[in-house]
Amino acid sequence: MNERDFQFLYKTIKKKSFDKDRLELLSVGVLDNYFSCKQCVKIMSLCSFDSDKQEVLDIMVKHIVDLEHADLILESFTFDSNREKAAKTLGIY
Repeated sequence: MNERDFQFLYKTIKKKSFDKDRLELLSVGVLDNYFSCKQCVKIMSLCSFDSDKQEVLDIMVKHIVDLEHADLILESFTFDSNREKAAKTLGIY
């Protein structure tokens, strides 16, 4: 996704007060769009907990185009067990 469109989506998601609303908006925002790992991490940064970050990743994983940079995503998780789960989601074993 180009940077201008991504910034619009990011700011729109950020304005939502509840995680449920953010995830619903993200689910719509990913349709017909593709993202870099860096963009995925930026959206994940809106989440305080690894479980919420994992939900974001679950929504975005099929729309990530540069999985060679998946380490950026894995580094955003706090705990090793959550990194392992994210690695499985990304198809990295």
